[in-house]
Amino acid sequence: IKEAKKHIYLDLSNCTSTAIPDGYKERIPRPDQIITYRTYGVFVDCDRLRAIKLPKGLKTIGNYAFFECDQLNSVVLPEGLTAINTQAFYNCRLTSLTLPEGLKEIKYGAFTSNNFTSINIPGSVSELGAYAFDFCFDLTSVTLNEGLKIIGTSTFDHCESLTSIRIPVSVTSIEGSAFKNCTSLTEVVMLSATPPSMGDHVFGYTVANYKIKVPATSINAYKKASGWKDYADKIVANTD
Repeated sequence: IKEAKKHIYLDLSNCTSTAIPDGYKERIPRPDQIITYRTYGVFVDCDRLRAIKLPKGLKTIGNYAFFECDQLNSVVLPEGLTAINTQAFYNCRLTSLTLPEGLKEIKYGAFTSNNFTSINIPGSVSELGAYAFDFCFDLTSVTLNEGLKIIGTSTFDHCESLTSIRIPVSVTSIEGSAFKNCTSLTEVVMLSATPPSMGDHVFGYTVANYKIKVPATSINAYKKASGWKDYADKIVANTD
């Protein structure tokens, strides 16, 4: 790691490892009783690192792997990658991101606070972890594909540039605050005739005039469903 901290670009494409190991958080005692933690991970705080290319055989990016590499703006994720674990790219500066087909897991806070403007979630991902894309202020376009089932707590919280979102039929649960503080959001398109379960404050603190477009035959079902009925005045028929 000392050696990695010296580099601006790392090419790991010839490595044979299938996993970047998990890091961990350690609680630091303080006399004032304020709870603080020190985070450990393979590339934590490599603050000169700008770009990295990961090996083709890589299956898992471990917890906190690139935590607060705050100059990292480019990463090449290999085909065959199946898991991006907790806060793996937390508070980096990724300006673009291509997630490979076959990816299955995007865990808690995996991409919190990054700079990419668009993201395509492969249909192989069944659940988006809590806070996965929280504080991605520049994110304007999100594509969710069929196969996704759960949008986790605060997954897209504070995505202040996001203007619209289409929720596929396969989604069965949208957890609390999933799109909270999306202050540019004007359109939510629900493709399922059956309202997914909904947590609290899913669309809290968004713009006043947004619309939730649902299948015309399902307007009453949405307006009566738990959680959705709180947004009854926003629900309209999707005529697109």
